[in-house]
Amino acid sequence: MAGRFVLPFEAMRLTSRQGPRPTVGGRVVSADTPGAEWKQHNGTDWTHPDAPTEGTILRAGADAVVEFADNRGGVQPFGGYGNAIVLRYGPRVLSLFAHCQAIDVAAGARVVAGAPVARAGRTSRPGVLLSTSHLHWELVTRWPLAPEDTADRYDVLSSLAAAGYGIDGRGRLVYSGPSSGAAARPEAGQPGGPHLDAILPVYALAGWFVADRFGWTPAETALAVAAWEVVENGPLRASLPWTRPDTTRDSALEVGAAYLGARLARDRRA
Repeated sequence: MAGRFVLPFEAMRLTSRQGPRPTVGGRVVSADTPGAEWKQHNGTDWTHPDAPTEGTILRAGADAVVEFADNRGGVQPFGGYGNAIVLRYGPRVLSLFAHCQAIDVAAGARVVAGAPVARAGRTSRPGVLLSTSHLHWELVTRWPLAPEDTADRYDVLSSLAAAGYGIDGRGRLVYSGPSSGAAARPEAGQPGGPHLDAILPVYALAGWFVADRFGWTPAETALAVAAWEVVENGPLRASLPWTRPDTTRDSALEVGAAYLGARLARDRRA
């Protein structure tokens, strides 16, 4: 995901990490609980430590297109996520908020970084409410996807770390990346934060593929990607199915990733 990234919520803390966790009857328990089974948790859970979580405003982390918005409570293919919204930040970077109290935007809408899109809640399957309110947050490569498609989910905390965010002693997200002063520190709902470079491996893979499949040189591959960057950020940008507030640095990194991928393909053929 190239472009700016902002915190999608304020003052919430991490209560459940991504990965296997012990459960009994769908409830998370301690590891030594009799009968506990380890089941994959595909995202991260967040709650307010000092205030009610229900109704907390959730914001777009970057300029996005609303890929999916369900205000009917769990009619999606995966069911138990309740009211859910999926934001497309780029070709293979999407953000999922689940268990929402309400969704405030419609599918197909374009939203800017920091715009309110939903409110945290405790919805689940139709007619079922969770015992506690919390936000379930995932970063995924495509939509729709099934719970077992773990390879199509990014590690949320690693992705946040790439954007300069860490977890403090209270489990809250704090910006710990390079900063020239207090004014440069991105706050929740405010644009100007650092970007996630999760898209760079995709450019490298694309460079490798075209060089290996079509015999392009690294220079030809880099020129093709540079031409694409001009188109994407030029007059045709408004017609594209996603928005990307790229900078020259972002484009240069993507061209460089494609060049390196093409070089790997060339070296492999040699």
